Amino acid sequence: MEDRGDNFKPKTALQDVTDGKAPRYDVVKESRRSLIESWVTAWPMVILTTLILAAFAWQWWRRFNGDESMGIGWGGLSAQALRSGQWWTPVSSMFLHGGIAHIFFNLSALGAFGAMTCQWLGLDLRGGLKFFVLYLVCGLVGDGVYLAFHSQGLAPMIGASGAIFGLWGAVARMTPTGRPAPIFSRQVWLQTRSAIVSNLIIVAIFVLPNLLMGGGFGGIAWEAHLGGYVAGLLLVGLPLFQPRRAQPGPWDEPAVG
Repeated sequence: MEDRGDNFKPKTALQDVTDGKAPRYDVVKESRRSLIESWVTAWPMVILTTLILAAFAWQWWRRFNGDESMGIGWGGLSAQALRSGQWWTPVSSMFLHGGIAHIFFNLSALGAFGAMTCQWLGLDLRGGLKFFVLYLVCGLVGDGVYLAFHSQGLAPMIGASGAIFGLWGAVARMTPTGRPAPIFSRQVWLQTRSAIVSNLIIVAIFVLPNLLMGGGFGGIAWEAHLGGYVAGLLLVGLPLFQPRRAQPGPWDEPAVG
């Protein structure tokens, strides 16, 4: 064995890096790799994204075949559509979009909140089924809140944003321990504030130009956003939507026997 002497001091990993004897850790590169891996492994979100893109392709196929509504007349949700017997519209409307900008914003949000939700629920078959149930239930609650405000409405509502805001509501309570944070916690408030700000930004982008041009105040189904978000907040607290291996959180008080 080599004699290192009495004054030998082992080098740290940081010293090895600065001396050029160890590979440098590229934080940006590794974070991108981790993000891509989380998207790829979140197979329920990949399936859902594929279905939304397929529906959008179908809409354009309808457009090229003479349907100016791009299938919205068939699949858009409204009180009038339900009264006329189009019972499928609460679900079909979640997969239809009004244009490239609309679907781009929704899929961007789905990529963020969907991947985190998949990791929380689990990437096995059971976790995937839970993801789809959570997504659909949040979307349906968003539909219900929208219809409550537009019980006589004729204009159809389309888009996945109600269900996606539901995923955002669920993510707002997710913690590293696997136990949902309390609804009235600082963590949830910060996420809720971000959701409110995002809605205001969406209104500024899509509604204000319409108002300035003499149009009406419409085009953003904030009611569906609200309903979906609240549904996600509440549903993620149920045992069905919690990880199977949850660790105690700092707010869990020990039982006294």
